Amino acid sequence: MSSKRQYSIAVKVVTAVDGATILMLNGYAFTNPSPMSNGERWYCSGRIRWKCTVCLHVNDDYELVCISHEHAHSPPIMEIGADGLYAIAKQ
Repeated sequence: MSSKRQYSIAVKVVTAVDGATILMLNGYAFTNPSPMSNGERWYCSGRIRWKCTVCLHVNDDYELVCISHEHAHSPPIMEIGADGLYAIAKQ
C-alpha cells in the first residue's frame, strides 16, 4: 500500500512574521519549499524538532496534489498578530 494520498483541495497560504510564506493544512504548517515538476514540495514545520517526514506537493495554484506519510506530532499552536502575520508559538 502506498503512503501517498491524492487530493484536490487548496491549502491556506499565509505570511510569517519574518516574511516567509507558510502553507497551512489541517492545522499543520509547511515551510521550506523546493521546486519540482508542476509545483513545489513543502515540508512539515516539525521536520527537525519532531523528525516528522510529512511533505506535500502543491501545484502552481497552491492546490494540494499529494501528501506523504503521517505526522509524528500534534499540530503546532499558531499565533496570529494584529497585523495578520503568523508565528509558531514557543512551547
